[in-house]
Amino acid sequence: MIIKKNNKLKKADTTIILVFLTIWIITTLIEYVSHYFIETYSHKLLWDYTYDFLNINRRVNWDASRNFAIGGTLLLYTVQPILDDFLNKTKLNKKIIITLIIGIPMLVDLIINVI
Repeated sequence: MIIKKNNKLKKADTTIILVFLTIWIITTLIEYVSHYFIETYSHKLLWDYTYDFLNINRRVNWDASRNFAIGGTLLLYTVQPILDDFLNKTKLNKKIIITLIIGIPMLVDLIINVI
């Protein structure tokens, strides 16, 4: 008996728990690194978790990290499918206009804040 193997790559099965934990780790790292660079280079302290539960060097804490993970997971499983559906039905020229409407104010804000 000959068994044929399927050479196609299968989509990795992920659970919502794995997604939640991944978002938790990534957002916590982003917050920690952001806090470090803001404090180091601008000498400003924009947030301080010194007295909060399970804080790490006052830069991140349990509650904020958990909330980022909950929000990220909810966005991924609720908003992302709606956006995908919308973008799949939208023509390229409308996508460009939407990108410019959203992107130009963000770019202006970035430039103003860097200056």
